[in-house]
Amino acid sequence: MPKERTLAIIKPHLADSYNALLDAIEAYTEKGLHLVEMKRLRMSGEQAEDFYLDLKGKPFFEELIMASTMGPCIVIVLEGEDAIRKVREIHGPTDPRKGNPAIHLRSRYGEPWGGPRNGFHGSDSLESFKRECEILNIIPIFPIL
Repeated sequence: MPKERTLAIIKPHLADSYNALLDAIEAYTEKGLHLVEMKRLRMSGEQAEDFYLDLKGKPFFEELIMASTMGPCIVIVLEGEDAIRKVREIHGPTDPRKGNPAIHLRSRYGEPWGGPRNGFHGSDSLESFKRECEILNIIPIFPIL
């Protein structure tokens, strides 16, 4: 299987958690993924709305935008075989209550009621990765595969 790239984001309410960052990096690298780029940034309201456009109209959309813009987040570009699937598997279910804290980062660090404060984002496709990088002005050090 060819290498691919994906985006992982540690959301603002966890961005200052050294343990969340270290656990995430360890989980990604244990699955054979390599860090291409990592940076701290703060999403504007416009960026967050563009980023989560597919969720517009959902009852939690406004809270998601607020949670995404409340402070800086950590954005990580990862590369490896089957990277998109691996990152989503590491993060676990969107609702932290439905995962296993021993395995899934969202279950370990997300808010117990789920929703927009689940702690982590992972691109769901190569197209999403490219779109998300464009919205956040992320230019990976190497060309996007």
